[in-house]
Amino acid sequence: MKGELEFYFNMMDAPSPVFVPDERTVEHDGRLWNIDTGRLVGTCFVAGFRKAARRTYSRYSRRSRFLTHLWDHFDHPSSHVQIMELFDKVLLKWKGTRTTIPRLYFLNVRCLLFFICERLNIPPPFSKASCLRDVRRFATQQNIFNNLCECK
Repeated sequence: MKGELEFYFNMMDAPSPVFVPDERTVEHDGRLWNIDTGRLVGTCFVAGFRKAARRTYSRYSRRSRFLTHLWDHFDHPSSHVQIMELFDKVLLKWKGTRTTIPRLYFLNVRCLLFFICERLNIPPPFSKASCLRDVRRFATQQNIFNNLCECK
């Protein structure tokens, strides 16, 4: 998992301009590859690239949506691995028991980040009130999260 996070962190950094020699190249995942040799030539320079407007991931994935949300609220990657490990456990447990849960959809992303931070004793990036306005819905989400974490 650590390697996967590093891959996504590398995508967040602004690519530096690279002199591209007279080679036939193709761009894949922000990198230039030589068509003839398969050798890495360098990274692509994207004009007007801003870290805040980094690309998102096109495939729909709860994990990538949560990871993008995590990056928006935590600047320091020291707690990212812990948070993502607990998220993966909750997601895996939910996939196995979702037919028995009265809620059709997965947990709200903001609430989930708040609950995970609370569980890991990490200061949440926002207040409890900013997760959901409906107190009853928030309590329902918290109960589902607690059941998925097997901590009642």
